[in-house]
Order: sequence, then structure tokens, then C-alpha cells
Amino acid sequence: MSKKSLNIIYGIVIVALVGVVVYFAVGKKSEPAAQQQLPTSEQATNTSESNPTSTPTPADQTANWKTYNNSTYGYEVKYPNNWKVSGSGASVNFMEIGGQDVSLSFFVYDKSINEAEALLPLFSVPGRNIDSRTNVTISGINWVKLVVEKNQIAQLTYYNGKTYAVQYSTFENVSPQILSTFKFTK
Repeated sequence: MSKKSLNIIYGIVIVALVGVVVYFAVGKKSEPAAQQQLPTSEQATNTSESNPTSTPTPADQTANWKTYNNSTYGYEVKYPNNWKVSGSGASVNFMEIGGQDVSLSFFVYDKSINEAEALLPLFSVPGRNIDSRTNVTISGINWVKLVVEKNQIAQLTYYNGKTYAVQYSTFENVSPQILSTFKFTK
């Protein structure tokens, strides 16, 4: 073998050895981090709360919203600052200021959920049928969720002898956030 060939082989062996040493040096340093236990859900929650770059929760997004309080029927709900409220008592509408359409409506009926369901304005148009009926829990309140014509939503809950209903369209993305702030005050 020529001296040139031997130098090439030695060079390859040296590069390989350096590579192995670097691999084990870096691999050993990162191994303890990989063996660390993942935080429990409580620890993860505390970590994300202290992290200023964490994603805002729905509560954060609604924190500065206005609050509508219906003392007659014992509930309150938050709504965006650029929205307005019309109506009172058992029928209250929320809509964007300058908007032409009601975006979300609350109704209170002195009836069971089944009886109140038929009274919702959503069903004032003949022939509208329920596409799906599911039970959902929002902020600790159990609701019956009705989907009509794939984009109209009605949600009803029964409390203190009354049915509380909300009606909105799936085209209005903020309505579920508004409903997430709903709570009984009596």
C-alpha cells in the first residue's frame, strides 16, 4: 500500500473515532433530560400559568367583556364590547353594533325542556327538523343541544322550574364563547 492510501485510511479512522466520541458525549448529556419524568397535569397547569407566552384561555378572552345580568330570571352572561343587547325579561337578543342580524338570543320558559323546545323561534318556520340532539356540559351546566338544518343551534337547560334556552347560528363563531360565560345568579 502506498503512503498516500495509508494516510487516507488513517484520516477516515480518526474522523470515525472523533464522530463516535462526539456522539457519546452529546448523547450522554441529553440522556438525563430524556429520562426526566413528565410533569403531572397539576404541574403542567402551574407551568403554563406562569409562562407569559401561553395561549389565552376562553376566560382570558372574555375577561374584559360587558356583563348582562337578568335579575328577573336569575342569570348573567358576558358579551363582546362591540355588541349590544335588546329586549328584556324572558327574551333577550345580542347582536354586533352596526350589525343587521341578531347573533344570539336567550329565552326563558315556564315549561319543561320538551315543551319549550317547540316554542323556540327556530321552529317558527314549518318543516324544520332536528338534525341531531346531544347532551353537553358547558361551564358545569348540562344542556340539551339541538342542531337544525346543520347550522342553527339551540341549547336548553332546566333550572328552578324554568327552561333557559339559547339560539344561534354556527356562522357566528363568538356565540359559543358567550354561552361559556353563562351562569345562574339565583
